[in-house]
Amino acid sequence: MRQEAVVALALLTLSPARAALAGTKMPSDANRLATKALAFFDAAAAASIPEFLGRLRPEPISPAVRALVIASLPRQGELRPTAAEQTKLAAVAPVLDFHARNGVIEVKVIDVGHAFVGLHARTVLLISRDALALVTPEELQALAAHEMGHEYLWNEYQVAMGEGASDRLQELELVCDGIAILTLRALGLDQGRLASAVTKMTRHNERLGATATASFYVSLGERRRFIAAVSERLSAPVVVCSRCFRGDYEAICFDATVRNRMLCSDELQCAAHSRDVWRVVSAGQCWTTIEHALQRQLCCSFEE
Repeated sequence: MRQEAVVALALLTLSPARAALAGTKMPSDANRLATKALAFFDAAAAASIPEFLGRLRPEPISPAVRALVIASLPRQGELRPTAAEQTKLAAVAPVLDFHARNGVIEVKVIDVGHAFVGLHARTVLLISRDALALVTPEELQALAAHEMGHEYLWNEYQVAMGEGASDRLQELELVCDGIAILTLRALGLDQGRLASAVTKMTRHNERLGATATASFYVSLGERRRFIAAVSERLSAPVVVCSRCFRGDYEAICFDATVRNRMLCSDELQCAAHSRDVWRVVSAGQCWTTIEHALQRQLCCSFEE
């Protein structure tokens, strides 16, 4: 692939992003970026993951434009996947399907001399041979889920790149990580594979000196902390008392198949009403956060 194409595509690579878990001592700029990135997901508390992302999902670009993008790709550097690579690439299909991009976004294997996964022009998911060899199928799914996040933020990302707004780029990369976590959770996949994948990619490229765009991103440690924060936010149980709990559980649970995941605890009482509490255990598409319970008009809510 021509050097200029490699440089342009490298701007979309999965590089470290900045974040912090609540209560962790972090630089003020990292806290600010994490807070802004997490705010993107506030509306997710009032809807299921497919509903939340479905409302935000842009229309795919037209077949004519996609054809022009494909035709403009340099032939040099494109590789024919081996049988083993094709098997691993097949793991990406459920991610594309979840985002309504199966048959819309093509997947191509390229040789750029470092680990790279990037969405090009909303048309092609480019995966380098280095990256394919480096990650597991589950980690490749996580990386693809991150790249699908760029579909939702494409225009904002292009503006930030044009302005050289590194803080904004860092924030948007964090949001893409959050969208990846939502995707993995909705598909029932291991959310931890995102952190392991970006760790492998980052360290591999650092050893190669492939860090030309490092100023656009933040440290690996901060990115891992943000990923953990989003995962924890989705997994936190909600505790409410019998007075707070109104209506049928099936009606307020996104996934009726987990209705029996509501347990009674005799040891806990609601501080507001001195009533026995019910714990709604986070599972499937159930409650996502304590704030979610409050937004659903439950009058009190707290963690154990």
